[in-house]
Amino acid sequence: MEILFTFMSLILVLLAAYFFTKWYASNQRSRMQASSLQIVDQLTLDRDKRLVIIKIQDQYFTTILSRMGATQLTPIQYTPQEGSTVHPFQQTVLNAWIAKGGKQDETL
Repeated sequence: MEILFTFMSLILVLLAAYFFTKWYASNQRSRMQASSLQIVDQLTLDRDKRLVIIKIQDQYFTTILSRMGATQLTPIQYTPQEGSTVHPFQQTVLNAWIAKGGKQDETL
């Protein structure tokens, strides 16, 4: 009888943990969607460094994230394009390259 009670208690604890985890995850997901900060795109530069485009309200910024922290947010002109064959992040880098005097047919 004691083994049955222990087994039922274990099942009850596992079920409670499962449903709490599902509730907590959905609660956090809804909070993140309501947030004014959104990671739009990212490019891995090194094993622990990523170049990231972040949308804060209606403005776009780029920063480098690493284990040591993040660099300064730099505002950029970023326009996601529908139906483009070029990845939006690559298009943004290409536009910045052209704006600084590079030619479109040059390699980055």
